[in-house]
Amino acid sequence: MKAEGREEADIKKQMEVLNDTLTVIPDSRHRLQKYATELRDFLESDHQDVSLADADPEVQAVLEGRQVLREVDLALGTLTVEDVYRSNVDLPASGAMRLILACWLVATAVKTKTEDFVVLTMLSSGPTLVNVNNPKGTDLQHVDLAVGQMDFHELFANWYAFLPPSAKEKLHVLCLDDASLQFARSLAPHADVSVAQQGPPFRARLEFIRKLLGQGKTVLQSDVDAVWLQDPLPYLRKVPEHLVAMREFTDWHEPNAGFILYRPQLLEKFLPAWSQAMGASSDDNTPMRAMFQTATWRPDLPDTSSSGELLGVTLRLLPLHLFARVAAATSECTGAGMIHNQANFQKQLPCIGEQLLVLHNKGEIFRAKQSKSEHRLWRM
Repeated sequence: MKAEGREEADIKKQMEVLNDTLTVIPDSRHRLQKYATELRDFLESDHQDVSLADADPEVQAVLEGRQVLREVDLALGTLTVEDVYRSNVDLPASGAMRLILACWLVATAVKTKTEDFVVLTMLSSGPTLVNVNNPKGTDLQHVDLAVGQMDFHELFANWYAFLPPSAKEKLHVLCLDDASLQFARSLAPHADVSVAQQGPPFRARLEFIRKLLGQGKTVLQSDVDAVWLQDPLPYLRKVPEHLVAMREFTDWHEPNAGFILYRPQLLEKFLPAWSQAMGASSDDNTPMRAMFQTATWRPDLPDTSSSGELLGVTLRLLPLHLFARVAAATSECTGAGMIHNQANFQKQLPCIGEQLLVLHNKGEIFRAKQSKSEHRLWRM
């Protein structure tokens, strides 16, 4: 359409349709996988000995569930030719219809409970030095440069102003000192505010995350300089992986610990390994990045997010056009919400546009950009 000289509004609309499609298809596939896994686990744990000879209605429901799982495997291509021959499943000819039918059947067969989401951030007193340069090894032309000091309390107040009401009701604030405790309680009266244990702050945060996961909660940990331009929770609820992180801007398969979703499955192996890798250090990001380098990664999903496996849990790195570590001003972007891939992500930047959900940058940059209306990063 661009080559044909079509209207800019028509091009933008088609880009929106494309981006929606690239998001919906992998989400639908992953939801189907998640529901099928839950159904399979339920049948194997509680109804493993059911046979065709039984005529009880409950037994027939179990057999129907097994048939649903065969249909799901066929729709997702997870059965071998021999499996297909043995299963003797009669499915609609259309692959798309098979997928839709299987998804509907599994969603109907499994009553999935709503996840107990909580939002966690950490707060301390005093200034933080801001010194932003081009990420090492990149060829970025539009990365902001700023040197100055920002008060963490000021950053927290701005971050809190962006939170939707649903997140404020589920907020936990881990404070590193009494002054931060008092400030958080005054600004966020409905939040769960507590003082961290003695020791390195990031280790204290890790132990607090472990505690929440042990209560069966799903924890979205967000630094106070990761501004929520839009509510990310509806998107994240659709992502089935056990650990979901924003990308860092140094390596394609490198997480940024400033915005990570943790699910309880991480308790068994991943968190102990991460804790051991941290040692006595106060740095939690570097050990996690090193662990991600040993993960098994699958080909990128259509929305340019990455999924992989490590220590028996699944990982997801979020798409850059929705969750950005750094981003360019709208006027500096060559397209509305550029879609990135591994080949060009160090040479281009996402846009601070209508699509972006979360931007993790430095607070001084947020405040400096407030003079430009297109940035919308500072509400104080």
